[in-house]
Amino acid sequence: MNQKSLGIPLAAMLLAICHGAETMAYHFGGVPVLPTSVSKCPLLKAAPIATPFVAAGDELRDLTDILRSAKVPLVNGWALWNQTQRLLVVHGRILDQWRIDELSGFREQTHHAKMTLNWIRSESASSGTENDPVFASVGVLDKSTMKITASSHVVDPSGAWSFSVEGESTVGEAKGIDSRLIVAWKGPDGDNKHQGDITTNIFIPDGNTVALASWQVAGHGPAWRLTAKGEILLSYGTVWREARLRQVGDKADACVSSTNESTSTGFREWPSSGDRKLLTRALEHYLIVDFLGMKTERNNGADPFAEQPPNPAPEPLPDLPDLVIPAHLEDILSTPLLDLRKPVSAAGISLEADDFVAYDPLAEKLVVYCKNQQTINMLEQLFMVICCSSLPTNVECAIWLADEALPQSPYASLAILVRSGRRAWFKLRDGKDQPIATFDGEPMVVSEIAT
Repeated sequence: MNQKSLGIPLAAMLLAICHGAETMAYHFGGVPVLPTSVSKCPLLKAAPIATPFVAAGDELRDLTDILRSAKVPLVNGWALWNQTQRLLVVHGRILDQWRIDELSGFREQTHHAKMTLNWIRSESASSGTENDPVFASVGVLDKSTMKITASSHVVDPSGAWSFSVEGESTVGEAKGIDSRLIVAWKGPDGDNKHQGDITTNIFIPDGNTVALASWQVAGHGPAWRLTAKGEILLSYGTVWREARLRQVGDKADACVSSTNESTSTGFREWPSSGDRKLLTRALEHYLIVDFLGMKTERNNGADPFAEQPPNPAPEPLPDLPDLVIPAHLEDILSTPLLDLRKPVSAAGISLEADDFVAYDPLAEKLVVYCKNQQTINMLEQLFMVICCSSLPTNVECAIWLADEALPQSPYASLAILVRSGRRAWFKLRDGKDQPIATFDGEPMVVSEIAT
């Protein structure tokens, strides 16, 4: 085998390390989308440097020349495909990493929605809390847009219980799951028996757990709380939040951006010394690409089995330099950043000598370091259009049924979570299938209504 295909010279490797290159790994359910099939790339006996992304005996392919031919410079860097672990491993500048992130089809992979619903029973007066144990759990994995069902049965001293979920979920670009759920349960026979069903539409940010419903009925057993956790998975079961990894020392850390931060209306301020403010703002990958004037095809949930023309290759990212982080901010901004001062200036905003605007493509965050509040306001206005795509809003609806003479002693209480502008039903029934408490409504957050 040609010695050249076995790696890069030691001197070049040391030079790359000295210039702050990152070693990253990208999980794939299939294989990267590259100009040349990875199966035709030369084999490697080992990774050029020690990395947690390669183990002894892994089948490795050298992708360095292929990526360079695709206009990813990888100066003093390298790339390989770990067929055994289905990892694209890249050593290079942060801009090269971002280019490969865009080029390889990493973001356009098929995603699946996993939902886990937990029924929590509490003997206390309040609806089940997080400290109470899970009584029953049902999980559903949506591998298509078709409805799927799952059920669970639990037997305890009170008798036999049954729980079921029917779901239909869509993975959206907003790093979350938009799901329609039909949930039902039935308790054991007896005087205190109660049963119910819920139909609702909710949005769950990836990896988050929400309180889907809670209820308690006097004379019909303990309080209950129903939670739902949403996770986005790749086809081989890898959690999407952990699909992109960064090597730190001899360990691998997941590059996870804060989904909840995307719902804020402005920048988040961090402690900083001197007279300048340090602010960050979660920013979707596609939004910053739009700001830079790029064109890219997006996977909007199209049928992967339908006959469609192939997506054109994305335009190459502009040559953004690495930001030189001030020494007093290195502990806060430990990851490499891309310098956006030039495109910001081209947009008509002047920055002072020590100001900077940068982008962290690993955490998908905009970082601003600025003294003048008016300049900060202008930057917020500049990014307002691409930052205001806030996550869909869920609304909690609660009902409290009580005797007018004893308002603090409710006969029944129930709450349900539903996405703004969507309809939801919540029905509690007794052992004779007679209604105890019912909710049927379509709440809407007024601020979301266009005027």
